[in-house]
Amino acid sequence: MIVSPNKPRNKKIETEIVVEAENNKKEEKIKIEPKRDTIVNKKNEVTAKSRGHLAGDGGFAIRMVIYTVSILAGFILFGMISVVLMVGPVVSKEKTLPVGFPQDLPLYLPQQASVKTQNQMQRQKMIHTIESLPNWFITPFLSRFSVDLKGQVLLGDSKERVYDANSLKKSLETSLEKETVISLKWKKIDKTRKSLEEYYAKKLQEAKFSVTTEYRGQETLLVFSKNKIKGVFLLADNFTSKESSGISLVVAY
Repeated sequence: MIVSPNKPRNKKIETEIVVEAENNKKEEKIKIEPKRDTIVNKKNEVTAKSRGHLAGDGGFAIRMVIYTVSILAGFILFGMISVVLMVGPVVSKEKTLPVGFPQDLPLYLPQQASVKTQNQMQRQKMIHTIESLPNWFITPFLSRFSVDLKGQVLLGDSKERVYDANSLKKSLETSLEKETVISLKWKKIDKTRKSLEEYYAKKLQEAKFSVTTEYRGQETLLVFSKNKIKGVFLLADNFTSKESSGISLVVAY
């Protein structure tokens, strides 16, 4: 049968063709979208893994630093305890001035001073300890091993300005022939540094001590000696009050 080109098509057939075309488009879209989602998901996974890897590296580095510091602190603490247990007490705290303290040495308000002593045996132990351990290890704890670190070092060399294990060892060796090294401290005296300097310089000279005065910033040093007695006064300003001062005295006799 010949169909005339001018004859209108069957509407039912046209509708079916349109519907079929739309269905084909939907199927193609459904096939494409899962692929696109898969690509996006893979990119997100890669990004998340990359961020997690970087965060993990940073956390690992921080943990390693913490572990290293903790181990080092533990090592130093263990070493300190070991030294104390091995050496024993190398400084003795006293309630009063020990027997044999030079009576002609002038003291201002001696009853208000804190007193520490170190005998020959204790100094010898301290020398052996310094020789057996590295300086970097023992230097942080020197205040526990000396009656007064600064004053005791100055007994060995009045020009010494480095307060470390080597300087302390030299001072201990210098004073080893002395029977006792004693430290007295007054934290707050209601006198200016200048007035205390004048008082002690005058009293020491009256007691026939030779005296050398040295100024170091906020401190005045009075180094004195007579016969077998040698010592140093350290007079320091009190930063909380201009009318008061601190005194440290170290004497070997």
